[in-house]
Amino acid sequence: MTLRLRTMVLFTAIFYSQAVWSGAQTGVVETRFTSATLCVGSLAQPLTVWVARTPAQRHVGLSGRDSLAENRGMLFVMDGEATDTPFYMYRTRIPLDLAFIDGAGRVIALRSMAPCTAAREGLCPLYASPRPYRWALEVNAGFVHEHGLAVGAVVRERAPGGCEPLPE
Repeated sequence: MTLRLRTMVLFTAIFYSQAVWSGAQTGVVETRFTSATLCVGSLAQPLTVWVARTPAQRHVGLSGRDSLAENRGMLFVMDGEATDTPFYMYRTRIPLDLAFIDGAGRVIALRSMAPCTAAREGLCPLYASPRPYRWALEVNAGFVHEHGLAVGAVVRERAPGGCEPLPE
């Protein structure tokens, strides 16, 4: 492999693994997330999300944060097939809306979640989907209502042209 090719491969690896947020607050395991830009339902404004792919990333999620900027969120990518694993808000300080998304990219359920101040994970309320899901999207509380996001809306990765509404 030539030096130039090795440099390009290394640069690409660094670029795609670059941390956009580190959850290194007190009591939170340090976890690094990549980011993505999503189009959500009929919103013209794209949503920038941190992507939680690994079990460690999904466990940390947005815990330990004191705020979440507007039009930001976290996308949880579940392993393999659809899952019915519920969510909880242990050590999460901000209220969130949660959208469960099926394999076709359609929202199948919406939940509003309150911070959990319990001393142990097992004491926090669980937020479940009525059926298996492939992805889950967490956004600021009120986002769903404010933007009219509903069951059946499509969530997709942003195309180069932006977030044009999907044809009916």
